[in-house]
Amino acid sequence: MNIGKIFYPISALSISFMLTLSVTASALQTPEKPAKKQNIFIEADRLDYEHVEGIVTASGKVEILKGETVLFADKITYNQKTNIVEAEGNVALAGPDGNAVFVDKFTLKDDLSEGVIKYFRARLDDGSLIAAAEAKRINESRIEMKKAVYSPCPVCEATPESDPQWQIKAEEVELDEIEQTVTYHDAFLEVYGTPVLYTPYFRHPTPGADRKSGLLMPELSSDSNLGTTLTVPYYFNLAPNYDVTLAPTITTDEGLILAGEFNHLTNYGEYHLNGSFTRPRKFSELASSEQDKEWRGHIKGNGLFDITENWDFGFRGELSSDDTYLRKYNFNNTDMLTSRAYFERIKERNYSIIQTVYFQGLLEQDDNDRIPFALPYIRNHFETEKGILPYFSGSRLYMDLSGFAVSREVGTDNQRVSLSGGAIIPYITSGGHVLEAQATLRGDYYNQDDLLAGRNGEKTRFIPEASIKWSLPLVKQFEGGGSMTLEPTAKIVFSPSEDYNDGIVNEDSQDVEFSDLNLFSNNRFRGLDQVESGTRAYYGLRGGYYEDEVDISYTFGQNYRFKEPQNLPRNTGFEDNASDFVGRVGVNLYNTLDLSYRFRLDKDNLAARRNEVDATLDYSPVMLNLNYLSLDYDLLDPTDNREEITGNAQVKLDDEWSVLFSGRRNLNDKQNIDAATGIRYEGECVDITASVRREFISDRDFEAGTSFDLKIGLKNLGEL
Repeated sequence: MNIGKIFYPISALSISFMLTLSVTASALQTPEKPAKKQNIFIEADRLDYEHVEGIVTASGKVEILKGETVLFADKITYNQKTNIVEAEGNVALAGPDGNAVFVDKFTLKDDLSEGVIKYFRARLDDGSLIAAAEAKRINESRIEMKKAVYSPCPVCEATPESDPQWQIKAEEVELDEIEQTVTYHDAFLEVYGTPVLYTPYFRHPTPGADRKSGLLMPELSSDSNLGTTLTVPYYFNLAPNYDVTLAPTITTDEGLILAGEFNHLTNYGEYHLNGSFTRPRKFSELASSEQDKEWRGHIKGNGLFDITENWDFGFRGELSSDDTYLRKYNFNNTDMLTSRAYFERIKERNYSIIQTVYFQGLLEQDDNDRIPFALPYIRNHFETEKGILPYFSGSRLYMDLSGFAVSREVGTDNQRVSLSGGAIIPYITSGGHVLEAQATLRGDYYNQDDLLAGRNGEKTRFIPEASIKWSLPLVKQFEGGGSMTLEPTAKIVFSPSEDYNDGIVNEDSQDVEFSDLNLFSNNRFRGLDQVESGTRAYYGLRGGYYEDEVDISYTFGQNYRFKEPQNLPRNTGFEDNASDFVGRVGVNLYNTLDLSYRFRLDKDNLAARRNEVDATLDYSPVMLNLNYLSLDYDLLDPTDNREEITGNAQVKLDDEWSVLFSGRRNLNDKQNIDAATGIRYEGECVDITASVRREFISDRDFEAGTSFDLKIGLKNLGEL
């Protein structure tokens, strides 16, 4: 019976047929949770039905549609008596996940639960190709292939017979759609058709698979401190919400280093922990006997958890067994570790934090017994809604409460409580002048224990302060596009000319820097222990020019004190009546050049006391980042100054090959700190980076020397 060309919904038996095809070829649904049966439509030039033999034949541009799954073939035959389905001639199956299967012929039988496909070919959604001389469907989720090959690398269309960059060939391959794995037996890794590695057993996830346990890509390196090293990480997918990675490193000079990482997502937040340990011989000893060994290691972690709608608990920190461990074993190159745990509340304009802070110094001159430990360290900021005062819509009141208790193993223990409150009243005139008045009263209570410095017992201080700030923002639009802004700004601060810092221990204000960032700040000290006093004026200018592909911005200004300042640190730039000039210029041109120049000029002779240049150039084929820093702490003693330059560069030789450079040099001491060079290949399915790094500065058991690193990444084989 010839029905002719149709577009017709098929029976439930055909629905089962299509469901089987979906699972067999591309795992379009999970057998454990079968989808509801859907209507399936077939379109063909001819549809014949032999009633006696029970054979249905569709031919001539056959197209079968089920949901988002489409099957194409020149001919499909279904034998109702033998329950065998055969598709042949340009067979293609495309699923909603983007995977496509191409075969010349396939056969399904036994209630459509088993089948054999000759000359199996499939293109996965990421472009990967898998082919086999024969593929056999064992059950709903598993396919076995003979003489199979897999590669994510593209094949040149001009010479399709050429080999890809790399591929895996195996006598037997198993594809498990539930486990989302591809398993190889008697497999060879080939590079441009040449076998380079054999393994009797090998497995990797399918593209787009869920997380799987397994080996991660090994790393090979060599340096003068550890010798030749090989790191072989193994990833454990323990549960959907937590995992572990163990990364043992074998070294020829320092033995075994065991590192690990743990990640956990909970109902209320997440946390991450990592660390390492090793047991080499003591770096102060030459002997290698067991009693001359010691444990060394580190631990690092961070986490954040929701307690209530507004309260969070978090932590972030790192501890090391000794000063040089992190640097010697290539974990970190910092000179100070900071650890903190805190409870934090954020609600509208209000903020509160209760925390503990611990520091670990890693420099040779650091004495950790004398480094402070804060428990607790409290800060609170409360602010009203705008418009709290009549006739001033932007007015608001605020209050700040802070306190800490600082202790040391050796040295002083100090406590402080500080309370301040005030009002901010902004006002904009009809002519565009922006005014802001602020008044603050602050009181501090100290309980100090520093007999050597003469700071002992209780001490209080009260600091009243008021300020008025004026600015006039001006904007000009140009007919050809672009705009220019100009904003002169001035501020005057009133407070008594008293030495509020006399007899006060300095715990949180030791780091002070005068720059464009705090040009208009009432207090240049970052903490509360040290304050500025006396009547003083701040004035400056900022603005810029902006258009579609050009941005230029600038800030320039100075401070002036009407009385000689008291007890301010030297060489900061604001220790005299008139301060140094500070400013910044920023330029961004066509998203190609990003330049920032920050400076501090001596008020008397305009000599540069600080120069900082940060430049990024992205002009193909060159990508360059350069940072230059010069700090003149003492004009009379150049040896007390700092001058350093750091650079990174990448030069692309073509679309795939790049040359890398980086380095850092102390210009004041005329000494290199470190330098590195390397070459990188970034292909469509292979990433290779080979680099050489030189360290020029030794630190106790860390010896200056050269290291070599080789990293190879194969697409889709990040988990082996």
